[in-house]
Amino acid sequence: MPPAELQELITHFREATSVNLHLVKGFKILQEHDSSATAKGFDFTVENPRALVQQMRNNKNMAEDPAHKGHYAPWTTPNTNFGFTEVTQPDLSTTKWPGAAHIDFAIGSSKCPCGIHLDQDHRVVGRDRNGMAVCSYANDPIVKEVIHEAGLRQIPLSAFKIRPIHVYDDPEPRGFDFESPDIAAIEAIVRSLSTHNEPSPPAIRMLPDLDALDFTSTTTDAPYRHDNSRDVTGWTGNRVTLGQGYREKGFGPRVHIELDKDSNLGNVHLDKHPYLNPDGTPNLRKAAEHGIYDLAPGFGLGGRTSRFTWQLVTGGSYTPKGGRESVEIGVPIKPAGDSGPIGGWTIGVGVQIRMRRRRPR
Repeated sequence: MPPAELQELITHFREATSVNLHLVKGFKILQEHDSSATAKGFDFTVENPRALVQQMRNNKNMAEDPAHKGHYAPWTTPNTNFGFTEVTQPDLSTTKWPGAAHIDFAIGSSKCPCGIHLDQDHRVVGRDRNGMAVCSYANDPIVKEVIHEAGLRQIPLSAFKIRPIHVYDDPEPRGFDFESPDIAAIEAIVRSLSTHNEPSPPAIRMLPDLDALDFTSTTTDAPYRHDNSRDVTGWTGNRVTLGQGYREKGFGPRVHIELDKDSNLGNVHLDKHPYLNPDGTPNLRKAAEHGIYDLAPGFGLGGRTSRFTWQLVTGGSYTPKGGRESVEIGVPIKPAGDSGPIGGWTIGVGVQIRMRRRRPR
């Protein structure tokens, strides 16, 4: 293994675990592995491997992973080692999975107690309350709820091979990311249920050159609408969409599913504040609420603890000069007292805090 690649692996391990192996007492590389048939890595020893094991158990980025199979001896021998794999998620801007650091510890061996390599195919997406590796969230209550709701709305996700890899909860819309070899088959069903469902052109950074609000030729009774980049509604919707997006029309909780055939990745969730009228045209006031309540938490403007959720909210109202009725956008902003609406714009920003409902296990 070239020295630069060796140092790159050690650096990756430090970034994942905050452990600089060069500073661990007794660190010594025993054997390097650099074969096209195996993962690149190395075996090593340290003075106190048990302390290193404890550091891995305490690190939230690493999960104990009994399902992992080693890439080279002695780590390929069953029941002679245990290890920890880095928790990773795909980069949704590139749809690429990063390599995951994996460290093994030999059982009953003093000659070769540790081994590290970068795994490109075994993906751990979380760790449970006991620190064990989670490779799928198929049994999560939110996943089951959203699959059920999507099924009621003619999208039979349970009929396909999907691996839920990340779960979203309040204050974000409840849903999950997933990986599936059946993305194309799922999209064929959703597309058949959708209005305006010709394929989108490549993503563009400018508004499309056509009458973007004219839906007279595309309005149908289909329950979903495709976020197509040829019109303003679709162009706006798919700015933060993975692959092709399809939204259920109407108001109240509505399914929004995103599907990317190139990466075999998808996302499905229940928008709390959807913004499509039953005919597929946008409702601008609902669109403002969608941005505040459904999108903003995903950009760090909301969060949760074990007991409550918090979310930044904004809103405003506009009253024409001499008028008595206000047009409200987002969170209603009321003037204090009984003075009536204030002429012009009134803008407000606040924090919404709610107790969390207990999730079943």
